[in-house]
Amino acid sequence: TGIHFMSYRYILQQRFSPTSHTTLSVRARYYSSLIVTDNAKNRLREIVKQNRSQNKKEHYLRVIVDPGGCSGFLSRFKLDDTQPSDDDCVFEDREAKVVVDSVSMKLLEGSTIDYSDDIARSAFVIAHIPKATSSCGCKVSFGVDDIDL
Repeated sequence: TGIHFMSYRYILQQRFSPTSHTTLSVRARYYSSLIVTDNAKNRLREIVKQNRSQNKKEHYLRVIVDPGGCSGFLSRFKLDDTQPSDDDCVFEDREAKVVVDSVSMKLLEGSTIDYSDDIARSAFVIAHIPKATSSCGCKVSFGVDDIDL
């Protein structure tokens, strides 16, 4: 089980007004969704608690998607303590905070983040990516068809 996180950020959109024949700047809400499993949230809370006791900084999990890997895109996770930017999507449930930049979010919309702890490795993983049309066995690389970034 997991919690379906919803996040929104305000984006500035340009809209044409037919009545006044001018372009208006309008603030609009952009909603994003991400599923974070209980296992991932619990592990993230443990890591955040350990880091807070060592260096007194608040940390969160940053999810990054870069071009590369076997299938076209490579997902990475990073423990971060910098202030999220206005362009980031922030998902928060008590002390479990996940941050995704807006470009990566276009690829990860509706995805499931989990924590895998098995004989091969212990790591955060993206367990399901709805927009992925291909992937490789390493579970960190995926491909998509026709997406506007």
